[in-house]
Amino acid sequence: MAPVKPLAFGKSAPANAATGLATTPGLSWQTSSGASSYDYCIDTVINNLCDATWISTGTLTTIKTATLLANTRYEWQVRSVSTVGTTVANADVAWTFTTSGGVAVPAAFALTAPANNATGLSTSPGLSWQASVGATSYQYCVDTVNDNLCGGTWVSTGTARTARLSGLISKVKYYWMVRAVNSGGTTSANAGTWWAFTTA
Repeated sequence: MAPVKPLAFGKSAPANAATGLATTPGLSWQTSSGASSYDYCIDTVINNLCDATWISTGTLTTIKTATLLANTRYEWQVRSVSTVGTTVANADVAWTFTTSGGVAVPAAFALTAPANNATGLSTSPGLSWQASVGATSYQYCVDTVNDNLCGGTWVSTGTARTARLSGLISKVKYYWMVRAVNSGGTTSANAGTWWAFTTA
């Protein structure tokens, strides 16, 4: 019999939008007829997409996750795989759950200055940002590559919400980000969207 694309199937547990889960929850789903293996994806970006990595479970339909952050909302999805193609569970609708216990990651916050895409700045500009509830310290990163990643080093400012840069190059566009830190994890400003400025 020729291989076929796996048939429709659904996730089983935890229930969609479940709360109070352990930081190592179990995930389970139905069997998908025609599947030779399954992949799952779990991440903290709630957008009905896999922003992390698809992880194969072989033929298993039940797994236990690695240790997750406490008091954090996660999105998860499963897909069945055959040589013909893949079928995403629940007609491609991801489910969510929220963990409990431990220390909650710092609250959302935003960058304040310099304004995004500001121009004509000195080569030693100041940076500032809002307070993040729950943060015990802050770190900033300045980069010349526009990829929403820190290509250099995260620099701690302790509890200060300002920093003074130095030694920048004239007429260069820089990208910057700040993240709030506590024992529960980190939270990036502006939901992870880096800001830019250009020196004079």
